[in-house]
Amino acid sequence: MMRTKPLLLVDTNVWVDYFLGRQYDVSDTVEFFTFVRTHDVSVVYPVHILKDVFFFVQKELKARARAEGRLDEAAVLSIRKLAWACVQTMRETAVAVAADESDVTMACTYREIIGDLEDDLVLAAAERVHPDILVTYDKQLLRSAPVAITLTPGDTIKALQATRWGLRTTQEQTRP
Repeated sequence: MMRTKPLLLVDTNVWVDYFLGRQYDVSDTVEFFTFVRTHDVSVVYPVHILKDVFFFVQKELKARARAEGRLDEAAVLSIRKLAWACVQTMRETAVAVAADESDVTMACTYREIIGDLEDDLVLAAAERVHPDILVTYDKQLLRSAPVAITLTPGDTIKALQATRWGLRTTQEQTRP
């Protein structure tokens, strides 16, 4: 059965870049999330990455505060609140893909292809939901993921604009 709208599985590094803008092209990442929010696109994430995003946001912000000499108890509490806000943003933007023992088994089969447990669990989530596109900045996944289409956020926007989806903004969809 053909979907009526695209399904995108978004990897950890895209979320972390969106929240922290630290490793990749944050302008492409922001544009990507703006695009999916204003178009009829379904977005999912593997449930296990919530803890990773929460951890990386706290770790990075604590390191920045420490480097500026302002890591005190109040800063730690504020950083924790911000990490929780990131989790909430993920939940508002996308839907978690559940996982069970079968995902662990699947991840272990991908070990020979990718070899990174976190990435292998992302591939298990992809096996579970069969996304149209796996969105990542991970070079290994971009090269080797056994998913039909694996693209960066910027390339995902271009692909969606050029394909059969005929995406319109949510404002265009509500006009008579």
